[in-house]
Amino acid sequence: MKVTSFNPIYGTENIDEAVAFFKNLGFEVIHKFAKEGFEIHTLENEAGLRLDIMKNDYVRAAKINGIFATRLNVDDLHEAIEFFEQNGGETLTPIIPEANSRELVNIRTKNGDIYSVIQHLK
Repeated sequence: MKVTSFNPIYGTENIDEAVAFFKNLGFEVIHKFAKEGFEIHTLENEAGLRLDIMKNDYVRAAKINGIFATRLNVDDLHEAIEFFEQNGGETLTPIIPEANSRELVNIRTKNGDIYSVIQHLK
């Protein structure tokens, strides 16, 4: 499994407010995606640091407002799932397709860390 990027995910029920806050810190939205029950904005600053801001059913149910997961882009989603499961990880969601561009699965490690593991489809 090759890791292609790694960044924090900020969960919130008020995505517009969170985006405005991080824009004031010098971040700009470089990607947006939304479908029923799910919305994500990817932001980046001049130094190339990235942050995802997400609103979804899990965030709403858990009443999360802050950093709650780490985004881990990989070249092979199934290999990544196998890696996490072999190391005590538990999948929290099924594989979720985002349009035709990527798939993701959320996984909790045995230490309790949550990773949103994403593969961009070619």
